[in-house]
Amino acid sequence: MTQSRDLTSGSLLWNLVAMSVPIMLSNFIQVVYNLTDTYFLGQMSDKATEAVAITGLAFPLIFLFASFGQGLAVATTALVSRYKGQGRPEKIKHVLGQTWFLNLIFLSFLVLVTVFGIRPMLDLLQTPAAIVENAQTYIQLIMFGVVMMFIFFIYQSFAVAIGDTISPMVINVISVLINVFLDPILIYGLAGAPAMGVRGAGTATLLARIFTVAMAGYYMFRRYRDFIPELADFFPNFTSIRKILGIAIPSSMAQTTTSLGFVVMQGLVNSFGTAVMSAHAIGTRFVNFIMMPPMGISNALAGIIGQNLGAKKPDRAIKSFHISLGLSMAIMTTGSLLIYFQGDRLSSLFINDPEVIGLANEMLKINSIAVWFFGFLFMFWGVFNGSGHTRPVMVADILRLWLIRLPMAYLLSGYFCSMAQDWPNFLRRFVEWSASILKDMPYTSLWWPMIFSNVSAVLMATWIYRRKTWLKPKEED
Repeated sequence: MTQSRDLTSGSLLWNLVAMSVPIMLSNFIQVVYNLTDTYFLGQMSDKATEAVAITGLAFPLIFLFASFGQGLAVATTALVSRYKGQGRPEKIKHVLGQTWFLNLIFLSFLVLVTVFGIRPMLDLLQTPAAIVENAQTYIQLIMFGVVMMFIFFIYQSFAVAIGDTISPMVINVISVLINVFLDPILIYGLAGAPAMGVRGAGTATLLARIFTVAMAGYYMFRRYRDFIPELADFFPNFTSIRKILGIAIPSSMAQTTTSLGFVVMQGLVNSFGTAVMSAHAIGTRFVNFIMMPPMGISNALAGIIGQNLGAKKPDRAIKSFHISLGLSMAIMTTGSLLIYFQGDRLSSLFINDPEVIGLANEMLKINSIAVWFFGFLFMFWGVFNGSGHTRPVMVADILRLWLIRLPMAYLLSGYFCSMAQDWPNFLRRFVEWSASILKDMPYTSLWWPMIFSNVSAVLMATWIYRRKTWLKPKEED
C-alpha cells in the first residue's frame, strides 16, 4: 500500500486519477451509510414511509454539526499538503497536534448537544408527532456516530494531504460492510436479535463508525508513526491555532450556513407531509450520490494544489485545475442524464409507494440540471481549499443558499401569502404573484431554486478564480 505520494512531479493526470478514484469510492461509501438505512427501513412491512422520512430528517442536522469537523479537515489538508511540498515533517506533526486540541474541544460540545439538544430541534422543525420519538432516538445514535466521524476526519485529511487516499478508502469499505451486515439484523430482528426498527439502523451505523476510528488509529501507528505529534505539539500554540482557524473558520462557516439552510429547508419540506418528506429523502440521497465523483476530484485537487504551491510551482497548480474540471464535467453529464431518465426506477429501489416514487422522480428531473453545475463548483472549492483561501467558499455558499435558494423556495411555495395581507400593496402583490407560478405543484418550490442558486455560485467562483489571488497560499510562513 502506498504510504504517500509526491504530487509536485510526474503526470498530473495520473496523480489526479490515482488520488481521486479512492476518494470517490470513499465518498460513495459514505453515502451508502444512509442509503443502507433508507433501503432496509423502506422495506419494513409497516410505517416504511415514516421510517424513510426520519432518515431524510436526520441528514441536515448531521450536516450542521459535522461542518466544524469538516472545516478543521480542510485546514489540515491545506497546511499538511503545503508542508509536505516544502519537505517540513516537523511542521506536519505540529499542525496535527494543534488540530487535535481544537477537535477535542468541539467534540465535548457535540456530545452535550446530542444528549440535550436534539428534541428541541425536532420540535422547532415542526416534525410530525407520529415520528418525533423515533426520530430523536435515531438522530442521537447517528450523532454519536458523528463524534467518531470527527476523529476519522483528521486522519483522512492528513492522509489525503500527504498523497495517501488508499487507506481511508479501505477503512470506509470495511466500515460500510459492517453497517450493511448489521442493518437487517438489528432492524428486523434476525439471528436472535430483537427487532429494533429505526433504532437498529442507528445502532448499526454507530458501531460501524466506531470501527473507522479503531482502523484510523491502526494505520497511523503502523504506517505514519513518524508523523505522530510529540506531547509538546498538543499544547495550545496560539499562533498556530490562529493559522488553523484562519482557514478552518471560513470553511466551517460555509458548511455551517449551508447546513443551517438545509435545516430551514427541511422545515419547509416537513410542511408538505410525510410523502414529500420521503420523496425528498430518497431524491436527496441520489443527488448526493451523483455529487460524490466531483467531491472526490475536488478533495484530490486540494492536495495537489497545496503541495504544488508549497513547492513554488503555480503553473502546475493551474494545469491541475483544468484537468480536474474536464474530468468532473464528463462525469456530471453522465450522472445528470442518469437521474433525469431513470429517476422513477432508482426511487422504486427504496420504497414501493407509487406516490413517493412519483414525487421523487419529479425532484430528480429538476435537480439533474442543478447537479450538473456542481461539477464546476466543486473544482473551484478544491482550488480555494487547497490554497487555504476558504473565505470565497463561505461567501459563495451564503449567497447561493441564503440570498437565492431559500427566499425563492419560500416565495414560490406560497409560505408568505398569509403573512403578506398587511404588507405594503406592492410587496403583497409580488408575494401572491410568486406563489401563483407553482400553484398547482407548490412542493416543487423545494427544488427549482437549486438551479438558480448553483448558477450564481459558479459565476462568483469563476470571477474569484480569475483574479488569481489564490496562487499565494494563505498564512504563508
